[in-house]
Amino acid sequence: MKKILKIFYFLAVIGILSALLYKEKELIQECLILKSEKEKREKVIVQGINENYHPRKNDFYKK
Repeated sequence: MKKILKIFYFLAVIGILSALLYKEKELIQECLILKSEKEKREKVIVQGINENYHPRKNDFYKK
């Protein structure tokens, strides 16, 4: 009997979690989009630093 109750509780928890995930699907997708945009911005920032800072640093040490 205890095994049946454990299985029932387990299935109930899985059902509740899947319902929450389905309900919050748009929020999860939005978070994933924001994460990918953040990674793109970080790459652009690093590229800008490499293009602007390193040549000036080399010119400074040449003088």
